[in-house]
Amino acid sequence: MQSELARMAAVYEKQTNVLRRRAEAANAAESRLREVLQRQRDVKQERQERKLTSSNANGNISGGLPRP
Repeated sequence: MQSELARMAAVYEKQTNVLRRRAEAANAAESRLREVLQRQRDVKQERQERKLTSSNANGNISGGLPRP
């Protein structure tokens, strides 16, 4: 009886440790995913801003003065 209780406690402790490691791994993966997605949004926004800036520069060759 006592040995069975000790065995069950050991199994419980192992399961707890496995679940803790899995949760830590999942949190780390989620964090990396959030970072990657944020970086993608930043790059996309930067590209759009550069495209907008370059299209504005091409359209304002006359120095920004309105054409008569």
